Amino acid sequence: SQGDTTVLGASGGVPPYQFAIGSGLGTLNTSTGDFTAPGVSGPTIVEVRDSAGNQAFYFITTSAPFGGSTE
Repeated sequence: SQGDTTVLGASGGVPPYQFAIGSGLGTLNTSTGDFTAPGVSGPTIVEVRDSAGNQAFYFITTSAPFGGSTE
């Protein structure tokens, strides 16, 4: 959901890992993989690369929060 933060992990390969937003929006700590969803709905692709140059991808879809009424 918009504004939520999650940690994207990596395993295997040759540490350390670097994270990068390949397309889409959001903020990302390139060393830890902490991803914060943008304020708009839509897709984001995050690339993970190990020190040997191997890569993998996260495909993330951010959705808008529920906008219903509490009345």
